[in-house]
Amino acid sequence: MHIKVLHNSNCSKSNAVLEYLKENKVAFEVINIVEEPLSILEIKTVLKKLGNNISEIIRDNEKLYKEQFADIKNILKKNG
Repeated sequence: MHIKVLHNSNCSKSNAVLEYLKENKVAFEVINIVEEPLSILEIKTVLKKLGNNISEIIRDNEKLYKEQFADIKNILKKNG
């Protein structure tokens, strides 16, 4: 199994996941979602795999969201 970690270095949980994988010698690929944001299709794919909807994974109280991604929920709803 190939593990991809959607990583935000400002997130303690994301950093903890990387640390856990390293400590347990699990091979993984890091995708820095701050430097390389996911496309709408990639977000939809992740949501489908997780069985979630957008409101369950967006931290809409964070500065980055408010500054750059506040309209993402509406964009994803429109693109069904």
